[in-house]
Amino acid sequence: MSKQSNSTTNTSTDNTNNANNNSSNNTQGSNSNGSGNKGGKSRGRWGNQATRALNKEVADILTDNGYEVTGGGTYKPEEYLPGPNGARKGSNYVDVTVQSEDGSVTYRINTVDTYADGTTPTTRESTAAASINAKTPGEPDIILIPKGSTTAQIIEILRGAGLIP
Repeated sequence: MSKQSNSTTNTSTDNTNNANNNSSNNTQGSNSNGSGNKGGKSRGRWGNQATRALNKEVADILTDNGYEVTGGGTYKPEEYLPGPNGARKGSNYVDVTVQSEDGSVTYRINTVDTYADGTTPTTRESTAAASINAKTPGEPDIILIPKGSTTAQIIEILRGAGLIP
């Protein structure tokens, strides 16, 4: 697998940027499926209700296909990848982490903000994906799923990444 595939790589961002993750003044023209709602509930590092529902849907699809959720997806706490020398700065959280049925392969999926085209991850999301990939050498690249994706789009992305038939 390539280290990052634009339409299928998913990233949670650096702890220091999480406050900006759901900011209503995102100047990058992101399609965040409501993450910029003003005064909306359930915002923060885990995202708004739509983001949480999307993360759960991704996890549900993968569990239905024999994967075990080991982090995130509303099943468990998100996987935490510390920054350099264990620091919080430069750290990442992964939205959904799963293992293959036999436990031999770990896959990481993030739901991401995109530019107006609906598929290209924002610079912040791409940077976070690269950071996660660098912290997990020898493992498959993180899969990014654009926020606002339909069930059919999620399945297409996961199928394209070879996770489901």
